[in-house]
Amino acid sequence: MQKTSSQAVVDLLDVGKKIKKTPLMVGNCTGFAVNNMFFPYSQAAILLVEHGTNTIDKAVTKFGMPMGSF
Repeated sequence: MQKTSSQAVVDLLDVGKKIKKTPLMVGNCTGFAVNNMFFPYSQAAILLVEHGTNTIDKAVTKFGMPMGSF
């Protein structure tokens, strides 16, 4: 099994910091990290839709997301 070299990890973490992004290291999995987080996020929004989409969007942006689900 191939493994990413330690130097590649260090270099890429440095690039992420230089472009003012928060690097996220993940294990080998199907899909990207964002895809694995998106489903629970959107599922929770759908379950809360009875509270109104505007309420959900306000809560999500207050939590730190750049935009709401709706």
